[in-house]
Amino acid sequence: MSCVDLTEGGSPTSDGSGCTLSTSPGKKSEKAPRVRTVLSDKQLKVLKAIYSQNPKPDSLMKEHLCEVTGLSPRVIRVWFQNKRCKDKKKILQDRAIEEAAQLQSSMVREIIVC
Repeated sequence: MSCVDLTEGGSPTSDGSGCTLSTSPGKKSEKAPRVRTVLSDKQLKVLKAIYSQNPKPDSLMKEHLCEVTGLSPRVIRVWFQNKRCKDKKKILQDRAIEEAAQLQSSMVREIIVC
């Protein structure tokens, strides 16, 4: 299904699918600004506790988290995705720092030997 449609008279409309229909194929349709979910300390504590046990919870666990935290399934899913991505990025950065330090120490040893 496409979200772009030309209506008679050339004015943008909505088809009820959540998409704003636009008459300008080159321009993006205007959407309402995203609402950012702010997690309470309790919600964050629960999510981190589950993440430490299992960074990829199954659908039953996610459903249980929705009930416990009061958050939507989408917020739960995105939080876990973001947390896994942040952890992976941190591991890669730490590895790069370690490799740089090893390279630097080996270069210093070579200079001393010469």
